Amino acid sequence: MTRWSAILLSGGPADHGMSAVLGIPLDDLPLCDDCTVSEAWIRVLDEDLANDRIGTAPRHHLRILAAGDPRATASPDASPWNEVVEPRSPRGVAGVISDVMRSWEPADDLGDWLLVIESSASPCIDVAALFQAAERSADVCLIFGVSHLDRPCGVYLVRRDIYDLVPETGFFDFKEQLIARMVAEGLRIEAVVVAERAIRLDTRQGWLTNVDRWAGLNRHQPIPRADGARAWSRREGSSVVHPGSVVDGAVIISSVVMDEAVIEPGATVARSIVGPGVKVPSGAVLVDAVFTQESRTGVATGTSEAEGQANDLERGTSR
Repeated sequence: MTRWSAILLSGGPADHGMSAVLGIPLDDLPLCDDCTVSEAWIRVLDEDLANDRIGTAPRHHLRILAAGDPRATASPDASPWNEVVEPRSPRGVAGVISDVMRSWEPADDLGDWLLVIESSASPCIDVAALFQAAERSADVCLIFGVSHLDRPCGVYLVRRDIYDLVPETGFFDFKEQLIARMVAEGLRIEAVVVAERAIRLDTRQGWLTNVDRWAGLNRHQPIPRADGARAWSRREGSSVVHPGSVVDGAVIISSVVMDEAVIEPGATVARSIVGPGVKVPSGAVLVDAVFTQESRTGVATGTSEAEGQANDLERGTSR
């Protein structure tokens, strides 16, 4: 296997899970002080390449965006990925990738293999195991990354010509339709263990777990950012606190605090997500919660004697 490209299926800011709650695409969520999920994927691939765990450099890094995604009009320097807007919708995952393949010029410029990454997939996996499996099996066409419990990890390596099986019109899903067609054609599919557990990014617990796992990988070296781009700063072990937020005097434990959030002195935030622009009053206790301007979800525990707090932290976010 000599030529390949990476494709990140970004979805959109209201896709599902944490993305829908925060209005932020999953691959733009932070994992550490200087690294979002999409940047983490670039870092993982670069490190595996530098350590000779992946044989050749990728031809391209493509991030497929939903139609209307504002990131499609951003400066090219704002992302290490080449942004590509899905040509038609709704087409399903296989249909969208097939459309991108057909519109790419020259057709074979993307290489012979595609590393496809779902938006909720964690970069805390052994990506190189997929490439090593492709080198071992000359006739394999699709290699799924799974956990030790055979749960899909949201990343797979597939031969580019497999997308020739996708019709040019209509909805065509990858898992339900393309794989079924591959089986009918007698094409070889394998599964390779790439992680101990398959922990996705689309839930509060999954995101926070991956923040902790990324910290354990010691991958915190700064990477180039666009001029003016804000970095993230790590606080209290596995917590991530945006520099545009105010948290002085508060206790932050294993949580993520987003841009322009204000956590007043004496407040405690543990195992929680505090969204952009949210104010957490002094004395409040947030535990296992997701707290945003528009919604307050999750289960929180704790007590507070702060006056007026019940109006600020309603719907079971603090009690």
